[in-house]
Amino acid sequence: SEEAPEPCRPHSRDDFLRRVHSFSNARLWFAKPAALSPPQCARHGWRLGAAADTLVCRVCLAEFKCPTSLDDPAALSAAEGLLRTAHQPLCAWLSNPSPESFGSLLLPARFGAAPSLAEGAARALESLRARHAALLRLPSLPALADGLSPALDEAAAAAGLAGGGSALLA
Repeated sequence: SEEAPEPCRPHSRDDFLRRVHSFSNARLWFAKPAALSPPQCARHGWRLGAAADTLVCRVCLAEFKCPTSLDDPAALSAAEGLLRTAHQPLCAWLSNPSPESFGSLLLPARFGAAPSLAEGAARALESLRARHAALLRLPSLPALADGLSPALDEAAAAAGLAGGGSALLA
């Protein structure tokens, strides 16, 4: 039974976690290298399909069958590239993966402890401001996804900033 297409929301952590959760049947996606880990696949919009070693995109309905043998570096590189390019030509996932931070864990630094919550929030805010500055250099900007403005307002409130989401970008 083919499922209906869903919207492409790369900045939704909930959507990302649902895609990662689709990999819970380890028999269907077994012994893949880190470059093809469930979080990496989910970052690029893929869910685990019904057949072994098969990924599906529920936005463009593309399917990607991963080679079972990835011992050859060329085969691994090709499979890794297909995570980004196996979508249909007009699929939004082609050039719009979820942030790398979605697939990362906050682990202690190599020499020292993990940053405090305040330090982590400051780093996240600085990263958001750097991304904002990079976007402002583009000749035109895409419209914000529905629901992003309230998320920015919520983040600003959590950071204790008056002025809502616009305060994060100031």
